[in-house]
Amino acid sequence: MAQIFNRDFTTAYLEKNQGRNFISDKRPNNRGVLIGRVIKIADNKLTLKTSEKISAGDQVEIWVKVGGRVTFTVENFHVDGDICTIETSNLRGVKIHDRAFKIFDARLDAEAKKYFNGEYQRKIFVDAQVTAKLNQPLTLTFTDIDGNVATASTEFIAEVAKNRPLNLDTLQKQIGRLGNSAFELRNLTADIDENIMVPISELNDVRRKVTDILEMQRLEQGTGIREQVTATDYRLPSKTYPLPSTSYPLLSTIAQVDSLEKIKAALKGGADAIIYGGENFNNRIVTTNELKNAVELVRSHGKEIYLATPRIVRNSEVAALEKSLTAADFDAIYIHNLATLSLAKKLTSAQIRTDFSLITFNVETINFLKNLGVEGVTLSPELNLTQIKNLAKISPLPVECIVHGNLELMISAYCAIGSFIGNIHEKPCEKVCHKNNFYLQDRKNILFPAVTDQFCRMHILNSKTLSMIEHRNNFEGVDRIRIDCRYMNVEETAQIVHAYKYGGSEIENFTRGHYFRGVTNVKEN
Repeated sequence: MAQIFNRDFTTAYLEKNQGRNFISDKRPNNRGVLIGRVIKIADNKLTLKTSEKISAGDQVEIWVKVGGRVTFTVENFHVDGDICTIETSNLRGVKIHDRAFKIFDARLDAEAKKYFNGEYQRKIFVDAQVTAKLNQPLTLTFTDIDGNVATASTEFIAEVAKNRPLNLDTLQKQIGRLGNSAFELRNLTADIDENIMVPISELNDVRRKVTDILEMQRLEQGTGIREQVTATDYRLPSKTYPLPSTSYPLLSTIAQVDSLEKIKAALKGGADAIIYGGENFNNRIVTTNELKNAVELVRSHGKEIYLATPRIVRNSEVAALEKSLTAADFDAIYIHNLATLSLAKKLTSAQIRTDFSLITFNVETINFLKNLGVEGVTLSPELNLTQIKNLAKISPLPVECIVHGNLELMISAYCAIGSFIGNIHEKPCEKVCHKNNFYLQDRKNILFPAVTDQFCRMHILNSKTLSMIEHRNNFEGVDRIRIDCRYMNVEETAQIVHAYKYGGSEIENFTRGHYFRGVTNVKEN
């Protein structure tokens, strides 16, 4: 494993939180195996003091102090004990004492290929019986070690030999050529007349026939010995769907926020409802008292409030989730997974809606969720506007779309901030994420916000803000549009919500997401 592809190794989370040692931060490709150091450079020749064997076809990489890596393939070389001299013209920047790594081992690669090319495939032993009589077809029978028996005959009728009569050696050679099949010939017995002839091509053909028959027998036998498991009989509904009979209210503007101050700002901006709870981007633990205060605040403005739940819920977090579900009388619960759906149905009587990460692309999914007790769905952000409108027309449930905010690209238990700045591989996290803003910078120098939630999970957000302000009135059939305000400040929350509710201008550095692109090969229904 170290030689084939190696970016160093980790025990992941099996022992502890590895921090910066969890991933390879030095290089994204194979680092290979350290095989020695440079001891001499002269006349396009590199001399290494080695700790590993070197063979023709190997690829060696020298880690130079300036300029990164120098790589070459070993062709002309000489070995004297642990000293290896290699001819190569690629020596730019290489210095004495630089380390040498073997990043490709030609012999190991050739040996490994034998396993997936079939050379080392585990074989099933078979015993063969051949009967060949003059003026009759030759018959071949295979019996495997499990007692399965397969028999086939040639179309050719054995005749008197003119040159080379059929013998046991010929049979052993041709019947034993089982190639890449699952079988290997163990014993062969034969009852053959003297001085008869059967063509080699006929022997090969009957061998293939018997092999195929025996393989089918073993496959059929295998289905009989497996434990039969009865699955839940769920069938997708008919492709023809009646239009929903329920008339949904006019488009509602919902704000998802993560502080009481933002609730006030969103209500001031004109939000019809508030989503609160779940993961926040300010690292605060949301207490049951805060949830109660949020409900009272929203209800005092005559609006509805919905509880957001976390995307990921570990066993140790279930108790806290249960407290959140029962903290107050919410108008609806947004769920990201079926386990949370089960809890919400058991603990509350609130309406249940799915959130964006419980992917909803088509009406089959919506019908399935409806049968589970869901009363509203958030459509996948990867659907385009045309697909959304077509789906909304036939959806048996009200649909919701996220139209504004920095969409989440990734959620991860691995936290780059804590690992590289908080030094959690050495000591308890210093929680630097509470004090500053952080970003991941890609190869094009684009900055992607890296934020952490109250569960110490890292969220990578889109570098650009999704914005459909200028198209807010183009969501025919959609019941609700959502503004994710968690990455906004209080002032931005009020301004953006007001812009969607009453009209406003476009923002800077924005994206339309998939609304006018979508994902190819997605059916609306």
